[in-house]
Amino acid sequence: MDNLGEALRITGVGVGLVFLSLTLLALITLGLTRVFTSKGPAAPGGPDAAPQPPLQPTPAAATPAGTDIRIVAVIAAALSATMTSLRPPGTPAAESGRGRPASAWRMQGRRSLMESQTTAGRRWRRAV
Repeated sequence: MDNLGEALRITGVGVGLVFLSLTLLALITLGLTRVFTSKGPAAPGGPDAAPQPPLQPTPAAATPAGTDIRIVAVIAAALSATMTSLRPPGTPAAESGRGRPASAWRMQGRRSLMESQTTAGRRWRRAV
C-alpha cells in the first residue's frame, strides 16, 4: 500500500509540472505575440474612410539603350495582375476575417466538411 501512495504522489507531481510548464509556455507565447505584433499606422480619415487607390509607379528617369518600352509595359502589367489576384475571375474572395485571404487548407477543410453533410453539401456545391 505504501508503494501505491508513492506512485500516486509521483504521478500527481509529474502531471502538475506538465500542466504548469504548458501554462507558462502559453503565457510566454501570448506575451511575445503582444510585444512583437504591430498594428501598423492608422488609416487616414478613420476606419470608415474609403480605401485609397494603389500608388502608380513613376516612370524611370532614363532607360537603357535598346529597351522597348512596350515590352516593359507588358511585363509590368503581367506582374501587377499576378500580384494583385491569384484567383480565377468570378471566384469570390475568401477572407480569414482579418482582411487577409483565407488559406487553401482552411478552404479545403470547409469544402470537405460541407460536402460531408447531406443537404448542406448539396447546397454548398450549387453555390460554388
